[in-house]
Amino acid sequence: MVTSIGPTRSRALFIDIDGVLHPAPEPGRLGPSDRFLQVGHFGWLPELVQLLRPHPDVAVVVHSSWRLSYSDDEVREMLLELGERVIEVTPRCAGRYESILAWLDDHPVESYRIVDDDASEFASPTPPELVLCDPSTGLSSPAVQQALRAWLDS
Repeated sequence: MVTSIGPTRSRALFIDIDGVLHPAPEPGRLGPSDRFLQVGHFGWLPELVQLLRPHPDVAVVVHSSWRLSYSDDEVREMLLELGERVIEVTPRCAGRYESILAWLDDHPVESYRIVDDDASEFASPTPPELVLCDPSTGLSSPAVQQALRAWLDS
């Protein structure tokens, strides 16, 4: 079933959480139930809020593995600073990229970008919509911010 993302949202930004909104934890260090309570989580969320502020047409869709551990409402609560932009998470199917493609099949958008720190989650060659970031710097990276700004301002 194809559904609209709303009359004021024509673009979608797919975001990962670990390695994008805060540094990625060391592999195996945190369990899903521990993640929400860690100090320093979402430390780069203000950068995303600032980037998106002049662009009300952009919806945020979470494709992080967090979607497997938390409900849509819990994810929205964690990202409250983004307000109504966070419309949902991608389907809870196989992988991140597959879930993004499944979401796009059901939601028409003019354009989209994906911010993630793990290229192995995507097809090879990586899709041109992917903005790859270093898991230790995520959205705090000026290069990542510039790549997003170029898309947002287009």
